[in-house]
Amino acid sequence: MSPPESLRDLLLGTVQRLPDATREVLRVASSGIEPYGHASLAAVTGLGEDALTAALRPAVMANVLIASADGYSYRHALICEAVNGDLLPGEDERQHAQTASVHVSNIMAKLGAANRAEAAALAHRCHMI
Repeated sequence: MSPPESLRDLLLGTVQRLPDATREVLRVASSGIEPYGHASLAAVTGLGEDALTAALRPAVMANVLIASADGYSYRHALICEAVNGDLLPGEDERQHAQTASVHVSNIMAKLGAANRAEAAALAHRCHMI
C-alpha cells in the first residue's frame, strides 16, 4: 500500500531536490532488500566506487538514507515506498530483475560447486513461476 498522495508528494519533495545521480541510486535502492550493500549498489547501478559514493553522500546528508556498517537503508519505509511508487512500470521490473541478478550472483559465489547446480535449478524454477 502506498502512502496518501499528499504525503507521497511531501516525501518526494526532499528526494526531488537531490542531484540526478543520487535520485537514480535511490530509485535502484527502492527495488532492493535493505540494507543495500555498497558493492551490490555499485553492481546494480553500474557506477564505480567514487561515483557511487558521490551519489550516496547527498542522500545521507539529506537524511533520506542511513549509512551503517551493513550498508545503506532508507530512513523510513514510507520514503522507500514513495520513491518506488514513482518508478515507471518498465523501470520497476528492470530494477527488480537487476537487483535479483546481483543477489543470485552473490549467493552463487558463496556456494560450493555441488550446491551451485542445485541453486541454479531452483532459481530457474522460481523464474518460471
